[in-house]
Amino acid sequence: MIRQKLTALARFAPNARRRRGAEPARRLALAASAALSVAAAFSVAAAFSVAAAFSVAAAGPASAEGAVVRPDGDAKIGAGCSFKGVPLKGRVKFVGSFADFRVQAVTSFPDLRVQFVSSFPDSCGKWQIVDSHPDFTVQRVTSFPDFTIERVSSFPGVP
Repeated sequence: MIRQKLTALARFAPNARRRRGAEPARRLALAASAALSVAAAFSVAAAFSVAAAFSVAAAGPASAEGAVVRPDGDAKIGAGCSFKGVPLKGRVKFVGSFADFRVQAVTSFPDLRVQFVSSFPDSCGKWQIVDSHPDFTVQRVTSFPDFTIERVSSFPGVP
């Protein structure tokens, strides 16, 4: 059906430009109608696919890591303390742009509790701030973070 409408649009539009009179106006109207029908068909299909994606995401399917998937497609921090395949422990560098992760500092209900240490950042949530050779980079933001963190002095990790 869509192929027929596209061929009708391609066939009528050039003819409408060449001729004069009532016939070209009718053909141009048909071409516009065909274009609107095609656009409506695509928008309905897109609406159904988006609605299906959000209904699946709202149900909370699990990713390969066992984390619940957010509606925007990103996964929260899983039980393995990793995000997008990167373990959230080790040497970290805070940058202004082009970071691996965007984080927002909060005081309650964080996705990850972080303890900043000076050595041995070997468990989940222990971060050592460095200037060179980081395991991952982080950018502090105030909105639209990948995940939220809370600075703690003990018991770091996934709450």
